[in-house]
Amino acid sequence: MVRFAARPPSQPRRAALNAAPGLALAVAALAAALLTAPPALAASAAPRLRFDGAVFGRPNANPVPRPYSGRTNVTTATSLYLEVVVPDTNGAAGAVDPDSITVTLVPSGGAPIPVLLAGRQFAAGFHGSVVTGVDSGADNGVAVYAVPDAALAAARGHRVDVYAETLDNVPIDTAQDSWSFTTRASLGSAPFAWTVDLGAPPVTWDGWFFSGIVKPSFDTSRMFDQYDSYDLMDTVRAINPDAWSLQRDWPMTSDFWHNGVFDGNPNPVRERETRRITAIQTINGRSVLTVEDIEEGPLYGIAPGRPLSADYHPGDRVSIADRTKYEIATVESVDDTSRRVVVSKLTQTGWVFDYAGSHPADNPDTPDNFTLPLCYLRKVSPVGTPVYYWRRVDDEWDVVHGQHGRRVQVNFSYVPLDLARVPVPASTGGHGSTSPPKDWLQWHGFVREFVFHLIDRYGAAARTFPYSVGNENNFSIFWSGTKDEFLAYCDYTINAVLTAFEDRGYDTAGIRVGGIEAAGLGGRAWIKDVLWHASPTANRPEGDIAEQNFVCADPAFAGRRAGRVQALCDSSAGRGMPLDFVSIHEYEIAPQAVKDMLEVRDDSLAIDPVTFDSLSVDSYESTPDWIPRTDPASRQMYRGNGYYPAWCADWTGRLVERAAADPRYAHHESVLTVWPFDYNGDGIAAVTGLMRVDDDGDGTEDRIATIRKAVFNYLALTARMNRQLAPLPAQERAGVRVAGFRSPSPGAHRVLLYAHDPYDTGAEEPAPLAARLTLNGVPWPRVTLRRWRVDRDHSSPFRAYEALPRQSLYRPWEIAALEAADELVEDGPPIDLDAPGGSLLVDAPLLVNGVTFLELTALDEDRDGIGDVGDNCPGLPNPDQLDADADGRGAACDCADGDAGAWRVPVEVAGVTLERDGGAASIEWASQAAAAGTGTRYDLVDGLASELRADGSFAGAQCLASAAGEPPLADPGAGPPAGEARYVLVRARNTCGVATFGQGVPAPGPRVGLEDGAASPPAPDPCP
Repeated sequence: MVRFAARPPSQPRRAALNAAPGLALAVAALAAALLTAPPALAASAAPRLRFDGAVFGRPNANPVPRPYSGRTNVTTATSLYLEVVVPDTNGAAGAVDPDSITVTLVPSGGAPIPVLLAGRQFAAGFHGSVVTGVDSGADNGVAVYAVPDAALAAARGHRVDVYAETLDNVPIDTAQDSWSFTTRASLGSAPFAWTVDLGAPPVTWDGWFFSGIVKPSFDTSRMFDQYDSYDLMDTVRAINPDAWSLQRDWPMTSDFWHNGVFDGNPNPVRERETRRITAIQTINGRSVLTVEDIEEGPLYGIAPGRPLSADYHPGDRVSIADRTKYEIATVESVDDTSRRVVVSKLTQTGWVFDYAGSHPADNPDTPDNFTLPLCYLRKVSPVGTPVYYWRRVDDEWDVVHGQHGRRVQVNFSYVPLDLARVPVPASTGGHGSTSPPKDWLQWHGFVREFVFHLIDRYGAAARTFPYSVGNENNFSIFWSGTKDEFLAYCDYTINAVLTAFEDRGYDTAGIRVGGIEAAGLGGRAWIKDVLWHASPTANRPEGDIAEQNFVCADPAFAGRRAGRVQALCDSSAGRGMPLDFVSIHEYEIAPQAVKDMLEVRDDSLAIDPVTFDSLSVDSYESTPDWIPRTDPASRQMYRGNGYYPAWCADWTGRLVERAAADPRYAHHESVLTVWPFDYNGDGIAAVTGLMRVDDDGDGTEDRIATIRKAVFNYLALTARMNRQLAPLPAQERAGVRVAGFRSPSPGAHRVLLYAHDPYDTGAEEPAPLAARLTLNGVPWPRVTLRRWRVDRDHSSPFRAYEALPRQSLYRPWEIAALEAADELVEDGPPIDLDAPGGSLLVDAPLLVNGVTFLELTALDEDRDGIGDVGDNCPGLPNPDQLDADADGRGAACDCADGDAGAWRVPVEVAGVTLERDGGAASIEWASQAAAAGTGTRYDLVDGLASELRADGSFAGAQCLASAAGEPPLADPGAGPPAGEARYVLVRARNTCGVATFGQGVPAPGPRVGLEDGAASPPAPDPCP
């Protein structure tokens, strides 16, 4: 047998090939023919490099190999990642031999540089890892991650040559054994400069950026230890009510298990008549079904042992379905005693009645237990009777909304199997059906009951929830019906939502309905057809979709139409559909994601600029990539290397820049996709990380430590901004986009700067950048400047994550560095500056794939981030500016924050005078309303001077007025007798406390005999 030796790394094999590619291919083919191994070798396909850089022309955030073939402006500090794969059909003998792999880097015009030697040994100047068992769909293989110890040459082309063999000695396919990329030139030292007029008008944003999360697993907040994360979100939301204000849990309408990991699908509805089939026999040309109650029946209130004859009748149409197939039949007879239903003969065979693992043990982390899909008998015509189970919905949203006040996105996507036309689950492990409902009236009733439940449970707050239809229905794995059937699905669902609110007495003008929830890949075309359908006036040029609202056209809905729908039926001849937002899911590099959203907005305005004038184009699923890959860079970006925050900033910056040119584009909300099980630094898309901690060293988990990731801290920064936004125009340099956006407010101007290389997912570019802002229109002569940074080295646990070993449990001191690094920390102390003529020059550092945040306020003496001019406690730090009673004094310096008339304990009243003008007398004193509160009241006492001289105290004083208002006060007392003198004392009081009548000098003072300090026992207070 011929053994192919690994090519020496120093051999410049490509030199001749580059000169004459046609001849080179011929020579290579001849050489391959001459060296063909014995026939046994032909059983294995040759190894090859895996190339996965784009899907339908859209670049992957995490391509293979990396840097991707043909990429330019690659950082000179780049690592290398590649996968050598063979088809799964090769089998074990034809697997890639990891010891055979060599990697050589060939700089243009330079000598080849060995990277990886045979035997999994990295050459001098490189380190990294070789990972076996890489699964890439129909292929499997070995991954190589190589990190150079020194930077690559700048502005230079580089080719990577790879050699490998299978275990049965088939060499790599020479047509797919190399790729090339070009490094960038220096980014230079010149600062990125902007001149910014702080007085220039911003655009008012409708919505917010990354205002919450989507969790693709329902009722799993407890299962995956998310409660501490929600508490952390609340601390940010206290700054800005838009922050962390929304949560989408999916799939909301699905039944059975999600898969072997999640057990939280809500299972909200079954039909009372549904039975489980345990056997099917063919007798006398008929199919005889033996059935029993469904195991979950009691959860839905279905009484056990319900007679079959109450539910099934001769002539009824029924479905028989297991988890992979179904068939429609007609009922011929029913036998309650034997629990059998006889139906017309089924044409299919091989029905599977039970499955391994179909009856799992109950999971204490989710309420109640459900089987996996079994074999069921269901009503088709007439349909059955829906019965409901809300516990899993309530279990999740009582926490999300009930405890944390977030809006929930109510998303109707999968059709529950009992209500579906095709009662086969989307996957064998569970989900609902991808088909339309079997009966639109029944579906409409189900949606209404769901919304009724939310209104009844959460009251008027349910009006703030967005109600969304569909989930990536442009993919066949989520929708098997036609396009028109999906449009009908939208019409009936939206009408049901709106009528539910009307029936509960609410005006539906403010209820937000929409959705589509299309996938970015192909989603634009799908949404475009929905827009044509939703427009009451525009016709799709191709004319191949339904233009009429199905609810308007359906006579069964006469009297069942919502006001917003009926208005369209009446005014537009049944055309149009209420549509407040559309959503497109984006798992893309930021430039592509924003391009998709802007094109959808372009489409809406081109189709019907009047109807869609304020349409919001949202993204209720988004991250740079759906799931991390084997490439370490794809996990590093989720551990906090700065890429993810810069991706968020670029998303926002691009949208703000477009909206500044046309405010009709300033309607957008987005959320981040969160896989809630990012334990022990795994590096999964999540905003917090979870660490399993063994406090006492006994080898068992004692607690979960929740770590804020860099993206969490980034969103805490943007929470300091408001919906008034203006862009800083983008500047491009060697593949790096540097831009930003600002947010003015009466008390502060805030500017966010970012530098983003969408292809540097490892955030490996080391060159520091500088930004220079010339700020004009500064409204204060003296200012305080504060600065924060979020990148791999600032306000991020990234370095601590990378330093940790990967293990199942950690001791407290092992995660101490994580806990110390996960907070949002200012980059240096605040700086006080003069702004002569309203101008200021500010320099700020910036890292590629990093964010720098600047906050400018009037001089801020207490350093709480709120300038003294707008600070409701200017002498006491209170960055939250909480003011519960809205009296203009912050809670931190308000002694009664529940009383708008009191904010400070009164002091001794000064300036008491008694004046007489003829027969009328009045008492004056210095008001304390401005200092202590407008609710301050005053007690007045008076007495005779002779009594004071006699016993040396004020014990004889009498209450003249109690809780009097502001001075002056008409003297209610009598004048003193002839030859006598009269004194008057005044005391202030409010909710915060009671002042004193004073301490006279020289003694005795007014307190003697009236207040504490008097002789024992003290006299009773004359004005209690």
